[in-house]
Amino acid sequence: MRTDGGLWFRLASCPDIRAFWWATRHHLKRRPLSLRSTLALALLGAAAGCTAPRMQGTSSIEMLPPIASPQAGTDKSGEVSANIVINDIPPSAIGELARPAYPAAALAAGAGSCVVYATITIDARGRVTEVVPSWQRLNVPNRYSDEFLEAVKAAVRGWRFEPARVVTWEKTGNDDLKYLGTETIPVRTDVKFTFEASGAVR
Repeated sequence: MRTDGGLWFRLASCPDIRAFWWATRHHLKRRPLSLRSTLALALLGAAAGCTAPRMQGTSSIEMLPPIASPQAGTDKSGEVSANIVINDIPPSAIGELARPAYPAAALAAGAGSCVVYATITIDARGRVTEVVPSWQRLNVPNRYSDEFLEAVKAAVRGWRFEPARVVTWEKTGNDDLKYLGTETIPVRTDVKFTFEASGAVR
């Protein structure tokens, strides 16, 4: 009776099973194993934990530069006065940003690696109000694109930031700067999410 090749590979990779196999072959003078012996090997391998590793999924996050937003201190035409200096302060994360979970269906199917570029909107309170696929960077579609995007949305929903700010200064006659004020503003920024899978599909 022929046995599954994957089973023999997993059994042969275990030191305890290799020793058991050698002893059995030696005493049986290299005669083929019976079905009972084959099942005994399978049970021994399972008891010893010598099975193929399960698939494991991980993800990483890379914050990309914010997308340009209208600045404070501009007039209706969008022009900044010559005597006005504006400092842009991008949003900064509060605590550790939760990483998205690798979608279970994609993991079970052995979908492998996937990169998702998403554009998030961070409002003036530092909360994420929108998550959409980036229009500035290419997202390569695959069978599980929707699942990966949903995983991103679920993780980003709990992110919190110190909101983006613009600090406005006025030049004085002595080339000094006079502080005029700080304004928090909403901002959009792209985030790169990289999903990786390792192990073997079971």
